Amino acid sequence: MTRLAAWLGLAEVSFDGVLHWVLDLRREIGIPHTLAEIGVREEHARPFAPQALNDPSTGGNPLPMTERDFEQLYLNCIRGTLAAA
Repeated sequence: MTRLAAWLGLAEVSFDGVLHWVLDLRREIGIPHTLAEIGVREEHARPFAPQALNDPSTGGNPLPMTERDFEQLYLNCIRGTLAAA
């Protein structure tokens, strides 16, 4: 991320610098901050989790994931939680 921050010419050459840049860009072009803003509700997290776990792209995830991990990830995205759970 530091290399990306440097390539982008960000003042803060760090993960946080890239994170703030992405958040600012998202706000500027009108991408919602939460899944709730597009109609996803907390009760969707549990049924969505096994679907995410079974998705073929999950195998390429750099972190191993469980259904519980995906449920928490959905809840974070619905609530707009940016910190690791």
